[in-house]
Formats: sequence, structure tokens, C-alpha cells
Amino acid sequence: MTTGKQLKAARAVLGWSQIKLAVEAEISALRIKKFEVGEGRLSPLEISTIRAVLKNAGASLPPEGEAPGLMLGKPK
Repeated sequence: MTTGKQLKAARAVLGWSQIKLAVEAEISALRIKKFEVGEGRLSPLEISTIRAVLKNAGASLPPEGEAPGLMLGKPK
């Protein structure tokens, strides 16, 4: 399960703000902010989109169902 802490860590590694992630994923920055602090939820489609954007930028989250973490490096 993707967590708010993972999103925050991925953004930190990339040097992205919540606004930058929101623009790249075409999702409200407020929704991202609330998710990261545990006050909101994101739809499966939003999570999938964010995961793809982060992966393309070089910060991949582990597959759903695996232990939380962060993998670095652009996809091959």
C-alpha cells in the first residue's frame, strides 16, 4: 500500500514540492498534502498516476503489497 510517507520521501529525493508533483500527476496539490499527512485518501487511479510519474522521474515505489520503501534510478 502506498503511504503518504513514501510520497513525501520520493518528493524529497527528487527535490519536488507538493505543487510540482501535483502538476506532473495532474492531481490537486491539496489532495496530495492531505494524503501525505494522513488526513485524506487518493483513488487507486490517482495512486497509479503518481507512482508512474515518480518512477519516470527516477524514484520508484515498491509494488503494492510489499514493504514500504523507495527505489532510486530511472527505469530502463
